[in-house]
Amino acid sequence: DTAEWVLQCLCVAKGLPQPHVNPTPSGGVQFEWEADDRYFELEVLAERAATYLYRDDSTGVEESGELFEGEPLEAVVEYIRRVAIVQ
Repeated sequence: DTAEWVLQCLCVAKGLPQPHVNPTPSGGVQFEWEADDRYFELEVLAERAATYLYRDDSTGVEESGELFEGEPLEAVVEYIRRVAIVQ
């Protein structure tokens, strides 16, 4: 249910590239975006909880955190847009 909520929220945001969607060994769902040296993943680990990781190998930036169902997804959308920017 949480993976479906994430997907529905992301579909509302305009101009986002489609993610690669994969099952995880623990039974979760992973959404990932990658372009050049930039990478973002959002992994739904359990009901109502997800973790995320943003990495930009060209600048050495790496950021991670947690997200809970019902929280705004603006930060997630911003990370996805960072990956999608053509440089």
